Amino acid sequence: MQFGGIDTTLFVGNLTSHDLVATYSQWWTLNLTGLLFGESNIKTSVTKYLIVDSGTSLIYLTTSDYNNFASQVSSQSGMQCNSANYDFCYSKRHHCHTLAPNLPDLVFQIDNQNYTIPPSGYLID
Repeated sequence: MQFGGIDTTLFVGNLTSHDLVATYSQWWTLNLTGLLFGESNIKTSVTKYLIVDSGTSLIYLTTSDYNNFASQVSSQSGMQCNSANYDFCYSKRHHCHTLAPNLPDLVFQIDNQNYTIPPSGYLID
């Protein structure tokens, strides 16, 4: 999403653009071609798009993909996840900043382009 042009003094690197997928008229959607947790492919849903929400920094996953993510976080960190539906994971013994170095990145693949979120980006202390 871009409004008003690009100020190249405010970033380092390359910009990447993607075409919108006309799946739903009420959402802006992009092609989700993969979802990785470290080296593990955790995308098992048939959903082939992701919603881009310009009004929040939250990330929404399908229930099955999120459950796969929560299961991986739990098994690799020792965090406990709400077993009913994995709404959240937590640790009574460790702060997130101590768990983060031992967890892998979460990688969204949009049109086969990787976008990496480090553990410090998906854990909240």
